[in-house]
Order: sequence, then structure tokens, then C-alpha cells
Amino acid sequence: MNYKITTIGISLILLTILLVTPILAESNLSQRRTENVNQKNEQASGEAESLRVRIQERIESLKGTPLEQRSEYLKNVEERTAEARKTREERKATLTKKLEEFKNQKKAKLTEKLNETLTRINEKQTSQMAKYLDKTSEILDRLAERVENTAKNGKDTTALHTAIQKAKNAITEAKAAVEAQAAKDYSLNISSESSIRTDVKSTRNSLFKDLKAVRQKVIEAKQEVANAIRVAATTKDPSTSSGQGESEND
Repeated sequence: MNYKITTIGISLILLTILLVTPILAESNLSQRRTENVNQKNEQASGEAESLRVRIQERIESLKGTPLEQRSEYLKNVEERTAEARKTREERKATLTKKLEEFKNQKKAKLTEKLNETLTRINEKQTSQMAKYLDKTSEILDRLAERVENTAKNGKDTTALHTAIQKAKNAITEAKAAVEAQAAKDYSLNISSESSIRTDVKSTRNSLFKDLKAVRQKVIEAKQEVANAIRVAATTKDPSTSSGQGESEND
């Protein structure tokens, strides 16, 4: 009898071990997987934080130098923008005071946001166009240097000189337009609460119309520069042509 009980007990223990062991193994495996996932997440988070810090350090390192590195033209555009911003701040006080008297304050807050939005649009657009023109001027200057070298070799560069001069004139005109646009202020002039929609639409249309006209000047400058580059590409080095002729005669 005792032998039977002992045999049954041993069997139950073995059965328990067989049942519990896979469960424990699976539990350990699941735990290890979780630890691996957490470790990878921590590693990824650490890398992301490291990247964010490096980017921020780069931004901080550039804060003190951009203005010194920029061209005189870009500095002028920034000055015009600063003047417009100063004018806007003066007019903003008047606008805010008027909006406070409106019955519909929800509409008043929206109008105040629109006033800021229109200004940001003009600043962003003029800044982008100014940087583009400044870079284009550098490209044209390098092209002009190449023309001088080609002329020294005896090549007729009359057509290329003409193309470059036209491009320079177009860039000068576009730069002047952008600088003038940067100085403009598009603060809302609200005459009454009932006329908000009309007043906002009028100012917005004026902004978009002005930007379109300036953008057209920039496009024309771009086209003239592209034409100068095409003319330069078709202006062959005379030494190359002479070399080819000698080879053919040989």
C-alpha cells in the first residue's frame, strides 16, 4: 500500500514537472524578449536624444555667425524686414485696442491671428527670394570669371557678355523688388466689426498681388541666368577647336 502511494506521488511530481517546466521556460523566454525590446527602445531613445543634442548644438553654434557671413544685400533685406516689423508692432497696439471693443471676441481673436499670419507670409516669401537671388548672383559672377578666361584665349565672347549683362540687370531689378517688398507692412486696418471680412480680404489680396509681381521678377532673372549658362555652354574654347583642326590635318 505504501509502495503504491509512493509510486503515485512520484508520478504526480513528474507530471507536475513536465507541465510546469515548459510554462517556466516560456515565461523566461517572454521575459528575455521583453528585456531585449526594452533595451532596444532605450538604445533608440538614447540615439535620438544624442542626435537632438547634436542638432541643437549646431544651431547654437550658428546663431552668432550668420549675419556676418551674409552678403550686403541680405543684410539690407533684413533691415527692411526689421523696419516693417517695427511699424507692424506700432499698428498692432491700435488694432488690439479696436478689437477689444468688438462684441464677438471669437472673431476678434481670429482677426488678430490673421494679422500675424499675413505678416509671416510676406517675411518668409521675401526671405526665400532674397536668398535665391543672392545665390544666383554668385553663380553668375563665377560664370563671368570664366568668360574673361575664355576671352583671353582669343574666343569671341560678345554674345556671352551680352547674355551675362542681361542676367545681371534682371537680378538687380529683382533684388530691388524683393527689398522693397520686404519693407512693406500688411497690418490689418479694420474699420468696423461688420467689415472684418471685407477688410481682411482686401489686405490679403493686396499681399498676394504684390508677391506675385515680385515673384515674376525673380522668375525672369532665373530665366536670364539660365540663358547665360546655355550661351556659355555653346561657347567653345578656341584652343580645343584648333587642336581638333590640327588633328584632322594630320
